[in-house]
Amino acid sequence: MKFKCWVLLIVLITILLCFSIFLYASSLKKIETNIIVKRGHESTKVKKENYQQDDVLNLETVRKMVGVRNKYTGKNVTVAVIDSGIYPHNDLIKPHNRIIAFKDFVNDASLPYDDNGHGTAISGIIAGNGYMSKGLHKGIAPECNLIGIKVTNKNGYAEIDNIIKALKWIYDNQKKYNVKIVNISIGLKNTNGLKNDMLMHSIKKVINSNILVVSSVGNDYSKNKTVYLPAAFKDVLTVGSIGNVHIKKNNKYRVAPFSSYWETKDGVKKPNLLAPGKNIVSIQSNVIYNPVVENEMTMKVSYDEVSGTSESSAVVSGIAALLVEKYPKKSLIFIKKIILNSCVKIQSSTLSQGKGFIYLNN
Repeated sequence: MKFKCWVLLIVLITILLCFSIFLYASSLKKIETNIIVKRGHESTKVKKENYQQDDVLNLETVRKMVGVRNKYTGKNVTVAVIDSGIYPHNDLIKPHNRIIAFKDFVNDASLPYDDNGHGTAISGIIAGNGYMSKGLHKGIAPECNLIGIKVTNKNGYAEIDNIIKALKWIYDNQKKYNVKIVNISIGLKNTNGLKNDMLMHSIKKVINSNILVVSSVGNDYSKNKTVYLPAAFKDVLTVGSIGNVHIKKNNKYRVAPFSSYWETKDGVKKPNLLAPGKNIVSIQSNVIYNPVVENEMTMKVSYDEVSGTSESSAVVSGIAALLVEKYPKKSLIFIKKIILNSCVKIQSSTLSQGKGFIYLNN
């Protein structure tokens, strides 16, 4: 009798152990499916005291490099930035606040903040007005409106579900806020899973509602040609970087060493085009800022130098905002065609540059 009890006990323990292992494995699979790492698009930072040195790009120079004039400013056009959040920097909120909405899918906060800094730097390139630098670091579309949508945590990690939720939120609120452009400088490795299909469906739904989606191709220092989403989706305008920090003749620029390029199994080649992305000075976030406690910007340093294809996608998003202002009744497909037709071939391979370097001359 005792022997049978021991056997039964061992069987029960074995069953429980197997079930625990199954639950653990399932949780790992769920984490692998839902979590993405933004390292493929993470910007590098090099802090310097003097941002007028020869090896950095102030945004005034970036504007000249891409042929942006002062006639259009992106006024009344809204760009949604899906990223790490947005800090209420003076270049965005003075003389009047152009952060017209904020949605937090990480911590469910109601007021703008950015505990990582990436989204703020992107926003500054798109729409900073140079308030704190007397115009030196004025962004590409300095009067456009911004929506900050937080999907990555302070370490740059994001759940795919939150990106899908962000896209749905944009779709539902596009008319309310006049959203015309979405900038997504986040990279997900293409695993051809169910979540990828859901992401693709969400992207298509937004694009079909007459919104231009701009994404960075990714920073691939290892040269293993990693394919990232949403950059790999055919209808997404995907941007790579040039490695130059000085103005040259357009065809003399070269692709940056960190700028990724690849062709998918379906024959989709990315990037679609190139823009400046190395050593650009943009606005800096106070990553410990708490919007509930603080209501004034307390940072001593207002700007920082960043590099990456994320910055390049921000340049193109800003250019798109200018074109929407110029052609308010045209579709975003038309705007996308203008951008691609404004590119100039440079001294790099066709696959690495797509249509070439953007030069608007407008």
